[in-house]
Amino acid sequence: MKILITLSLLFVAVSLDAQLLFKNRQDKKEVTYEEAMKWSGKADSTAAVNDSISTANINDKEARITSRMDSIESTRKERQRAHLLAEESKPSLTGDDDDERSHGQDKNINSDQAKWEKKMISKYGSNNGTKIINHKVEFGFTKQMCKEALGDPYTVNRTQTAGGVDQEQWVYRYTIVENYTSRSKSRYLYFEKGKLVGKQNFPD
Repeated sequence: MKILITLSLLFVAVSLDAQLLFKNRQDKKEVTYEEAMKWSGKADSTAAVNDSISTANINDKEARITSRMDSIESTRKERQRAHLLAEESKPSLTGDDDDERSHGQDKNINSDQAKWEKKMISKYGSNNGTKIINHKVEFGFTKQMCKEALGDPYTVNRTQTAGGVDQEQWVYRYTIVENYTSRSKSRYLYFEKGKLVGKQNFPD
């Protein structure tokens, strides 16, 4: 970035010097290599100087140089603004002044999590509340307790036994990635009369 700004400033300086040279030498149509060397003092910029001042109409060339200088100046200002914005948005590496927005979001997330955990323990008791907080389900949990622990199922399949008992199968989908290949897998919860009576593919 510093090199780009330095090159831009060098080009602006060369353009300004070229403008002054045009004003001092209105009778000439081209500038010789020696004059360009005296004027710029740098061999690297000689080609750029000769390219920028070799047209026949000097007045037209002055207008083009002025336009180019304005363009370079506006580009330089835009880059400075972008650099300042980038500097302002950088997180502190020293840790002295934290980015308040992300720090505030972390506090909100932690606060919401703490409220939810407190609610689960007060609603379902210490033992069951802790299981729900850790996303575990146990036989005998109600549908609501399972939703609190695992979220909403992907699908719900309802059936009724010959004896008239309502059964539900909740399907939870998840993806496993092994050796750069992903596979969709399913876990199942089985309910009878609103209580969890079976589970499949859940870790113990």
